[in-house]
Amino acid sequence: ADCETCLDAELPLQGLLNSGISSSLQSLSDISACAIPDVGEAVLHDQLGHTENKIPNNSQFVLRRTGDKSWNVEFNAKFTAVDTTEAQVAEMRTRVEQCFAQASPAMTGPDGHQMRLTLRGDSGESPKPPLIAINVKTSGRGNANNFSMDFSCATVIHEFLHHAGLCDEYPEGNPTEIQNAAACRVIVHEDSIMSVDMQGTYDDAVGLAKRCVLNPGSKWLNAPAGHLAAEMSPDANDIYKTLPDKSAFEKNWCTVTTFAATAQRPLLQTYGARFVDIPRGFEMDFAGRNVTRYQTLPSQYRLICKCPPGNSQCQASITGVRAKMNEGYQASNRRFRCPTSSQDAGASDVGMNQGTVRDERVSAGFVEFRNPPRLNRSLLHPAHFMRVLRGSCRAIDRTTLYDRCAQFAYRHSQPADTAVDCSNVPAECRDPVKFLGGAPAVRP
Repeated sequence: ADCETCLDAELPLQGLLNSGISSSLQSLSDISACAIPDVGEAVLHDQLGHTENKIPNNSQFVLRRTGDKSWNVEFNAKFTAVDTTEAQVAEMRTRVEQCFAQASPAMTGPDGHQMRLTLRGDSGESPKPPLIAINVKTSGRGNANNFSMDFSCATVIHEFLHHAGLCDEYPEGNPTEIQNAAACRVIVHEDSIMSVDMQGTYDDAVGLAKRCVLNPGSKWLNAPAGHLAAEMSPDANDIYKTLPDKSAFEKNWCTVTTFAATAQRPLLQTYGARFVDIPRGFEMDFAGRNVTRYQTLPSQYRLICKCPPGNSQCQASITGVRAKMNEGYQASNRRFRCPTSSQDAGASDVGMNQGTVRDERVSAGFVEFRNPPRLNRSLLHPAHFMRVLRGSCRAIDRTTLYDRCAQFAYRHSQPADTAVDCSNVPAECRDPVKFLGGAPAVRP
């Protein structure tokens, strides 16, 4: 019998079930999904989210426990062409599989738990995941059921996490165009895969993988590989921005100028830095990006750092400059970006080793690269991880708060055509640390 009236929304039941669960049960079979599976076992989550049952988003997947702290989240997606070809639909499915593989090492949860997203069809072990219909279109804004061919891996992961029960955590620029977007929406810090800065979050935690399509007639189509590498890499100005102490430049102890090549110090045509000791300082020659000229030879720059006699403050400052510049020009620390006047085509081959470039300029007109992650952290916050594990159940832990706050997130904000009354938004939902269960776990 329906027992909605006997459950107090603020007083969770004991055990794995909690407040309001009876209102969200679609069938008695859903009760079995409330148990966390043993190793080697799996549970089916097939829950549609909507305002009435206070569930933030759909949970449509199979959770399979492959080890004590290892979890597979299995989706069954059918991709259908809208204004695309069947070849593009197949490309999208492959891209999703690649993005899942790329993101998996960064999906770490509390206490060393690890999660892997997988894409499977109707075959395979029982139970079978619910079917998720996804339209594939050529371009434009999409959502969890409408994928665009310009989706990056960050967007792919973000949208599939909606199918795993997570909500959007960002405001809308024009609420009148988006249903249920208004002032009561809960906003979190922009370091979440579900936030507006999903791309930056993904790049920091997983490592950027990108394809850069070169325009017809681009000077970079036939440029020497070393010239292109210098153009795609950070330069001294980028490294300067990371200096904690900029006094050497502010007091003109360090200056930058161009230089003419000599036999002793010839042209630099690749990424790297050449250091030369001078009295009371050093000089550093480096190749700069060439964004205004038709030739591809990098511009030749020289950093000159020299201290007045006996100035210990200057010596300490330029020593820090040298160490930071030397670190930034190490090949292992290089972070590529698309060359000037190229088109960012989003996701790329994830099979490349981190820190490498795949160059097919002449044959196909593009360059791909894979940067290492900036931060040794999980892609998911603890509440994200636990919410997926609990699926269509709301446990007596951080996920309970997550679901309560998610009622005021993207999908279930106050409707735009009603008076704004945010008095029922729990205060803890305005605290990103509490809402998301703390900082992302450190990756092993």
